[in-house]
Amino acid sequence: PGEDFTKLFRFTPTNAPPAIEFSLDNATGPARLLVRYGAQPDALNYDFADLAAPGAPARLLIRTNANLPDLSGEWYVAVLDLDTVPITYTLTAATVDPTPQVIDLTPGIPVVRTVPAEQIAPDLPARPDYFRLVVDPLMVEATFTLTPVNGNADLILRKGLPLPTPALFDYFSLQPGTTPDVIVVSTNSQPVPLSPGDWYVGVLNQTANSVTYSLLVEVRTGDEEPPLALNPVVVVSGSEVRLSWSAPPGLRFRIEYATELPPDGNVNWIPVPGEITSADGQYEFVDDGSQTGGMTAVKFYRIVPVP
Repeated sequence: PGEDFTKLFRFTPTNAPPAIEFSLDNATGPARLLVRYGAQPDALNYDFADLAAPGAPARLLIRTNANLPDLSGEWYVAVLDLDTVPITYTLTAATVDPTPQVIDLTPGIPVVRTVPAEQIAPDLPARPDYFRLVVDPLMVEATFTLTPVNGNADLILRKGLPLPTPALFDYFSLQPGTTPDVIVVSTNSQPVPLSPGDWYVGVLNQTANSVTYSLLVEVRTGDEEPPLALNPVVVVSGSEVRLSWSAPPGLRFRIEYATELPPDGNVNWIPVPGEITSADGQYEFVDDGSQTGGMTAVKFYRIVPVP
């Protein structure tokens, strides 16, 4: 514990494999995976490194390149325990085919994977994780959501082959850190509208370490009602707060308010008595404090459709 090696391992591939992968899974605490060719690694001397933690395995993918034309030989692997107590883990090493594998996505079912860390070499292009969504004629909208767990990963999307790359894509989302990336494509989107066929998704690792993430695609078909977008306008005048919004005529809404938004998300929303409707599609709520406990320095509102 505390930067101690738990074990030292050796892996000896033969026949010049095109790539090798080292994986550290099921770690019960934070750990560092160290790999070195031809000599034993230590905390200061290694060729490749990655971090692992509970729920976020380490993945090191090493491909042949100008600096490493032949991966045959002795590779030494060490695990550095970064916890204050001994940890357990599962370590695997294997020769692999570096050709990208494409995984089919099922709408509504998230996929959790880890995009590996890779060595930096001028002749090695980025190698994203790839997925495919088969869009059928009934689909009118698809939403792709990438949620990184432990580092910055980004999302690229393309209709049809070749597979998307950082230089070849129809859509992209480049949110920083672990901020989720979201791409929404509908039948009237530009530059490429949603249409039947194969849509390919790439998950790019933007860090020096492996990144665990969840990828979810949700689709809407033509026989489903689109989400109700209200975009209310808020005007504060004197001792009144006026909310106004547009929606199809004849709907009913309830206003709820709160005086704080706790960090844990457990908001105490208080309903205002009565409902709001409109015959012309223009809806309005005016708060003078008489129904919301008086006027306060800060107040939050939400508009809730009534079935």
